Amino acid sequence: MTEPTRRLARAADIELKRRSVLGPDDVLKSAEPEGFKYPAQTTATETWVQPRLDGTVDLPRDQPELPLQVSEVAEYNRKRQAEIDRAHRG
Repeated sequence: MTEPTRRLARAADIELKRRSVLGPDDVLKSAEPEGFKYPAQTTATETWVQPRLDGTVDLPRDQPELPLQVSEVAEYNRKRQAEIDRAHRG
């Protein structure tokens, strides 16, 4: 989709270098922003947990529990996929 624009930019770069407007060391640079970069992870020794309105506190779990409906839907999908695979094999 951007190929015509990039091709035109390369041609303009070559022409400007040919006319000595740009030096041989000048390089095309993208005008696109660098994009999102995740910050470096720090090893925190403390975990801050906000208490609930009733005053109780639950520490975060390594693996969150899936709601029952999600587990049921996943099992249903596994069974249906097995039926589809069986029917596909003949």
